Amino acid sequence: MVLLDTSVLAYLLYPDAPAPIDPTTGHPVGACKERLQHFVKRHQKSKILIAAPTYAEFLVKAGPDKFREVDEIFKKSSAFKLAAFDEACALECALLEQEARREGDKKSGSTAAWQKVKFDRQILSVGLFHSVTTIYTDDESLRGLATRSGVEALGIADMPLPEASRQHKIDFSAATHVDDVAPL
Repeated sequence: MVLLDTSVLAYLLYPDAPAPIDPTTGHPVGACKERLQHFVKRHQKSKILIAAPTYAEFLVKAGPDKFREVDEIFKKSSAFKLAAFDEACALECALLEQEARREGDKKSGSTAAWQKVKFDRQILSVGLFHSVTTIYTDDESLRGLATRSGVEALGIADMPLPEASRQHKIDFSAATHVDDVAPL
């Protein structure tokens, strides 16, 4: 099972939004829409977990006129599972913070505001409780917290492209003469 953060969920539900910036290149992520569609197809049977705090954050950003539309998307799709931040997740979250305080850095190396770190821990704790293998996020704070907790954290730019969207190399070895290669 994998978990999506708001930063990825927003692009999944609104694929025509401008692509996020790839942190390794500084340019917009190429084929963002195709990557996300391929991602959902690949994870259809394994479930894509959405933590309740992520869902709330997304709904706030989407606005009240989108509540019904977004709710219908989740009800119609079998790929998604909404997960509550419940008692067990609260315990997991408390353990994460206690560990960070024992290490002498309650923010676990994050430069984000304290409120954001606490919110990110809630999302992470839902993922940890549900034994997710990967958290998909383009949020550097959550990515850092996940990595410190031993959970792989990837962004949209890390999602593979479907085979049909990849550029294929042209094999020029079959051409024996310059005249055998068609002009561009």
